[in-house]
Amino acid sequence: LDGVCSSLNLQDQSARISVPVEIEFRSGYADDTGRELVDEGEDQGGLRRQWLDRSSRHFLSSDLFRSPTQGSTADRHDRGNIFVPSPESVCRCVQDDWEEQFELFGCILGFALLYKETIPVHFGHNFLRSVFGLKTDAQDLLPLLETLDRTLHTKVKYILDGSYTTLGHNLQDALDECDLPRVFAVNETNVPELVANTPLMENGENISVTEQNKEDFVLALLDHMLISGLARQVECFRRGLLRVIPEEVISRIAELMSLKEIELMVCGADEIDVDDWEKYTQYENGYTKDSQAVVWFWAAVRSMSHPLRAALLSFATGSSQVPSGGFRFLQPDLFTIQRVAVTDRCPEAHTCANTIDLPEYSSAEELANRLHFALAETGDAFGRR
Repeated sequence: LDGVCSSLNLQDQSARISVPVEIEFRSGYADDTGRELVDEGEDQGGLRRQWLDRSSRHFLSSDLFRSPTQGSTADRHDRGNIFVPSPESVCRCVQDDWEEQFELFGCILGFALLYKETIPVHFGHNFLRSVFGLKTDAQDLLPLLETLDRTLHTKVKYILDGSYTTLGHNLQDALDECDLPRVFAVNETNVPELVANTPLMENGENISVTEQNKEDFVLALLDHMLISGLARQVECFRRGLLRVIPEEVISRIAELMSLKEIELMVCGADEIDVDDWEKYTQYENGYTKDSQAVVWFWAAVRSMSHPLRAALLSFATGSSQVPSGGFRFLQPDLFTIQRVAVTDRCPEAHTCANTIDLPEYSSAEELANRLHFALAETGDAFGRR
């Protein structure tokens, strides 16, 4: 983003918001006078990262977004899942204020970009292209589908190349086998009683797919799925984005950066490289990289599953994502492990400074147990660690 702003002769200060995020933590219970206990959060970076991270994941948990790369809600938040807006017909059905919700999510992405933070969302390339004003032509649709949903891409190729005939099947059998409609209309939900079929063209419900028009059918289907069927969602999301970032900056981003670079700027890197993490770590209050507790700490991190490493990163920094250039680009400071003298408590984190307070435990097992307990207890908690 610095390079984009420089090309527009914008100073870094003018491309960022200087006012901190104002946050109140509500306890959910009252004191003796009946007043709800409220604690104001002081934002020095950590609260902002947590808020951006949690608010983004809130939208992904709603029915306003779907992930073609996962099959059930159980793995909805697996790292690497690709998300795109749900069809407009579904959005209208599940939430009355769906347009305002997309606009709000656009504002959140805008804040993340201005603050040079990342959010834990891999948007489909079709959605990113539209949001950043990149034109998508007909020849782009099949490659875009492959990046979004390889299973559907395989089915569509199967229909187009006609290889079903070698198995003795006709087109209608192949469409049924691939769970594709026989007419120019699609059912966009598993609850057809609530959401009516959407025609892909005028009177599409009454136009059958044939060998002569199957290419037109595939083109209409992909255009609806990837572009035209998401137009209103993109419009609302982009309106929110432009409330925070000037349109000329968005346009210059689209000119100067590839789609992959834009994706990295938005969501950072998924892979948590422990060697890189350890390399760009600093130590305070008597710890060095060779201190026994530090050696045990990194051994515990290396033994963690990928989701647990992400939880540790979130615990320490407020964000579960790695900056696109690696851990040396953590803001405002490098990850820090700080020695504390007491040994009867769990590790604590200062997300504003990307710092963990690590007691000098008596064994590697105790350190690992205490660290796992801290991660399990905090989870997605928003506030003091």
